[in-house]
Amino acid sequence: SSIILGPITPHACRKQTFLQFVFDRLQNKCPTQFYSDEWRSVVFVKDVCKVIEWYVRNANKQISTNSSDKAGVFNMGGPQRVSRVELAMEVASSCFPDMENVHDVVMSATRASLPAGDTPVPPDISMSSDKLEQLTG
Repeated sequence: SSIILGPITPHACRKQTFLQFVFDRLQNKCPTQFYSDEWRSVVFVKDVCKVIEWYVRNANKQISTNSSDKAGVFNMGGPQRVSRVELAMEVASSCFPDMENVHDVVMSATRASLPAGDTPVPPDISMSSDKLEQLTG
C-alpha cells in the first residue's frame, strides 16, 4: 500500500498517520527503530483527492468508452519506493537539527518474534502508478 502523507487530520482519528508518528517521535527525542528492508510508495493526500475528483467528473466518459485500459485496478503511489527509515530520515533532516533518534532495523530479522497469526506482509509493496497517470494526465 501507499503511505499517504498530508497535514494532521481535522477530526480525531483512531490512528495517526505514519508521518505524524515519525514527527512526534522525533520532536519528543524518542529513539525509534524504522524498517530498512520494507518498501512502500508515498503519495500526498491532496493528490489522492485530485484523482478521486477526476474520477467523479469523468466517470460517465470512462464508462462509455468501455476500453479495457480504462478499467481494472489503478495504483496510486509516488514515482519512487522508499523504506520507512528513509522517510524518517527525510523528516528528521527537514524538521530537526540531527538524526540521532532515527535507527534502522531489518524487518526480516524480527519476523520470527511476531505473534502467531499475524498476517505476513511482503517486503516490497511499492507500486507503479503509470496506468493511472496515463489515464488522468
